Amino acid sequence: MSRKVMIVDDEPLVRGLVAEIIRDNGYETYEFENGKDAYNAFMESVEKGEQYPIIFSDMVMPIMDGDVFLKNIKLLYEAGKIQKLPYFVGMSGYDQTVKEYETRLSAYSNSALSFMKKPFALDAITRELTKAEAYLTAA
Repeated sequence: MSRKVMIVDDEPLVRGLVAEIIRDNGYETYEFENGKDAYNAFMESVEKGEQYPIIFSDMVMPIMDGDVFLKNIKLLYEAGKIQKLPYFVGMSGYDQTVKEYETRLSAYSNSALSFMKKPFALDAITRELTKAEAYLTAA
């Protein structure tokens, strides 16, 4: 059974490319154009007793950015509504935000978090999936 991977990005080309590479690696992909839609879908999956175990999210988006989306997921974990934090890959192409997000996201959980600066090499996505699997299968 393949894992569900959420891809959140307001740029359709980036979202589609990331999704294609992830599907080529045997995963199911679910695409969202903003953090609000993604969070609503995440909540629906939690209510069904499921969860998206891997999330690739742009950090700078309209409606709800990746930072707020991530904080909301962390609140679910702290409230005991999810048993394990998803493996979260933050993405940004804005140079001025890269260091800021790397620092802010490090508070989430070092083992459950990564960051990719756009543009990134396509094999970086595959490397992140490998790291995600190691995190998800760890005790």
